[in-house]
Amino acid sequence: EEKLAQLKKLSNVFLARHWEHEERPEAIKALKGMIDGAEKFLVTGRNLTKDTNPEKDVFTQVEIDTLDKVITETNAWLKTETAAQKKLAKNADIRLTVKDITDKMSLLDREVKYLVNKIKIWKPKVKPAAEKEKKKEEEVVASGSGDDTKSEDAEQQQEQATKEEQQEQEPVDEITPTPAEEETKTPHSEL
Repeated sequence: EEKLAQLKKLSNVFLARHWEHEERPEAIKALKGMIDGAEKFLVTGRNLTKDTNPEKDVFTQVEIDTLDKVITETNAWLKTETAAQKKLAKNADIRLTVKDITDKMSLLDREVKYLVNKIKIWKPKVKPAAEKEKKKEEEVVASGSGDDTKSEDAEQQQEQATKEEQQEQEPVDEITPTPAEEETKTPHSEL
């Protein structure tokens, strides 16, 4: 049994190395796919910063820079490690392990998921209704300074808008259907 344990211990080294060589291409392919997805997300994310789009300022520039840094570091790491691994012989110790690749994938995934969750919970900043009313009044005053007919049109539009708001606020009468037959009011037994 001791010899069997020693043989297993020695053979596990070779089997692990073989497994790494078999699984590494798939892991690299998955990492490259994740990098491509993150780069596409980064392009759209840059359009949602305060600098580029003040109305939809979902992300800060620091968050975008952090994601960009992670992507570039991962790309550089992948290129150097794959080049170093190709230089090694198949029977030499492994430099680029599947675990290292999955660690880089999880780091990249964490950054992207953070930004995705942030965009999911983001709500546009709503301006108070009072500010909107002030702007309407300023427009009416500004348009009324030139011609009397313009001010009359503006007043009519404002009256129409207030009527529509009142109609929206009025309670709607509920319609109750009349029963077709008179039913005895007994409680339902299935409840």
